Amino acid sequence: VGAFGSEMDVWLTADDKLIVNHDRIYKGTEIDMEKGTLKEITSIVLPNGENIPTLDAYLRLVAAKPDTRLVLEMKSLSYLRRKYDLLDRTDIIAFSINACLAFRKLLPDGRIFYLNGDLSPRSIKGLGLTGIDYSMRVLRKHPEWVEQAKKLGLEVNVWTVDEEEDMRYFIDLGVDYITTDYPERLQALLK
Repeated sequence: VGAFGSEMDVWLTADDKLIVNHDRIYKGTEIDMEKGTLKEITSIVLPNGENIPTLDAYLRLVAAKPDTRLVLEMKSLSYLRRKYDLLDRTDIIAFSINACLAFRKLLPDGRIFYLNGDLSPRSIKGLGLTGIDYSMRVLRKHPEWVEQAKKLGLEVNVWTVDEEEDMRYFIDLGVDYITTDYPERLQALLK
């Protein structure tokens, strides 16, 4: 659909495998992404008929789509794989400032964004991160942070913006990126 990228959440399973899923406990089950085994987790059938994917399976798909940028949220502190040569087009996002700083050490030239929303752009700049990736609620409370971030050379993403009115607000505010469950709706507005 022409979206900038695909955001994914990565968990390290109890048997040290990496899988892609948003929530710790998959809805309708009691399977915990960090306490379950790869076999248990990948046996879960998603509404579209597919199974919860391993990180390898997800990266194979993305590697075949050269125009898609990866936005990686590590749900648990684990490791980054370089097997698919995708780091140059991967943005790393985390709610933990310590995780962001750890990734900065591992990837000094990497694109790392902070999610939690409790630090000003000036603080983020001082920590050497790429930018802020804050919720709609945070940026509606602090709209001035968008301009401050721009002046500091930081990038700004806002999440999760699904209503047209909100999309228009953040487009007008001048954010760099908008995370949405409805990329086609956002693309139509941008045209």
